Amino acid sequence: MDRGAAAARTPVALILVTDDDERNRELMEAYLRRSRHRVIVAGSGREALARASAEPPDLAIIDADMPGVAGLHVLRELKHRSPGDYLPVILVVPFGDQETRLGAWQAGADEVMSRPVHREELVTRMDSLLALRAERQAMARTNRELLRLQDFKASFDQLLVHDLKNPLAALSANLEYLGQEVPADGRGDLVEAVQDALGASRRLQRMVASILDVSGFEEGALTPDRAPVALPPLLAGLQRLHRHAAEERGVELEVDCPPQLDLLVDRELFTRVIENLVETALRRTTRGGRVGVRARLDGAVVRLVVDSTGNPIPEAMRQRLFEKYGALETPEGHQRVGVGLGLYFCRLAVEAHGGRIYFTGGPGGAPAVAAAGGGPAPGLALEPRVAFVIELPALPRR
Repeated sequence: MDRGAAAARTPVALILVTDDDERNRELMEAYLRRSRHRVIVAGSGREALARASAEPPDLAIIDADMPGVAGLHVLRELKHRSPGDYLPVILVVPFGDQETRLGAWQAGADEVMSRPVHREELVTRMDSLLALRAERQAMARTNRELLRLQDFKASFDQLLVHDLKNPLAALSANLEYLGQEVPADGRGDLVEAVQDALGASRRLQRMVASILDVSGFEEGALTPDRAPVALPPLLAGLQRLHRHAAEERGVELEVDCPPQLDLLVDRELFTRVIENLVETALRRTTRGGRVGVRARLDGAVVRLVVDSTGNPIPEAMRQRLFEKYGALETPEGHQRVGVGLGLYFCRLAVEAHGGRIYFTGGPGGAPAVAAAGGGPAPGLALEPRVAFVIELPALPRR
């Protein structure tokens, strides 16, 4: 490190010089007199520790060869007293004393110098260590600020979710009531408007829940509440829930699942994962296309595939597909749209269940998925081109 640059970055420091020989102390003081730092001296190890307690130094220069409380003991004690605050220590050892030199390094000395000490070398090493101390202190302050911001974010997320959940629940309940009261043979635009508003409120509820769950997953504080879940009725319910959105887009939504297939999952988390994938697939599928949700037992793994006839996703985008605030192209490929926390939440939730999630499909199309009876999957003549795939451990058979 350049001495001038190191000195320029270092504020005025307090230097503790410890040596039982008065001539050596005076020599060190003379060496450091021209520096802009303050110097305090001690004639013994005990005095050094007392002075350090009264006025903590920014750097210590200690003679290793002192009677009573030896220099190595002072070194260890000073390091022990400042575990969270880097205190650089230079230990001065007799010339040729390799044993003491090795002991100094083992005890945690930052620099070891032999007598006779040369002024330029001492000042250069001292300035470098003080610059390093300043950098570490700046990093510690930054880390403390990051921790403070992280705590603020966690508190803000909790307050946001808490304040939004109740009005959103009331909004959804009222929209469901309106949907039941509007005559089926009444105004078609009114029925569609209620259904669209209900779908939007449900998406918003999932988004709000995902904010808190993502924080929980990232901090390791959220553990899935697993219980056996039958997949056929769960997927059938999702199909009914998204039927209107699919019809409005002119997209056929299919579900194909064996009649007996269970998973050991957190029902709420897993349902939101599938809903996110289905909605993403619907948004990326053009009119006349189709989206399929298929589940199969493959040995010890349950494979759930959400495939569609949507456009393939470029390889460069796939790398960030399941990252926080990733982006996708629109079905027409004209612009990129953010996927927010949706797919990132899916990845965290699936991994928390011991599974994996990935995207596949390109020039060769999505992987073929056999129907429950072993034949080809039902649906339109259009073949799926892209797919989200979830693989989870199968529920052990009794």
